[in-house]
Amino acid sequence: MVKWHWVYRDFVLASIKSQDPSEWFREIHQSYIQAHERLLNEIHFTPKGFPTKDEVQKRLECLGYKRFEKLLNAIGNDVEGFEKRLISIANNLLGKLGYTGDDQDIYVIV
Repeated sequence: MVKWHWVYRDFVLASIKSQDPSEWFREIHQSYIQAHERLLNEIHFTPKGFPTKDEVQKRLECLGYKRFEKLLNAIGNDVEGFEKRLISIANNLLGKLGYTGDDQDIYVIV
């Protein structure tokens, strides 16, 4: 059975919460990066070559809101529909790979 971890939701909520693009980085940093710092470092930032907080901050500031705007628009107000599509895609992929394990954690991050 797949256990889903919808970590990305905090990113989406923080993006919605920050109406002013100049506030976006602060909100993302506080509500998403700091809230999930250990997990994100283990499975994303360190493997991608951003092992320190400063490097993560610089990268995110460099990318800015515009980099994520298309993703946020694609999700829109239909978070449930977006997640159902992800589950369907993942189950299809796991089936094609012949995965039959009982326990699998899937982390959905940005």
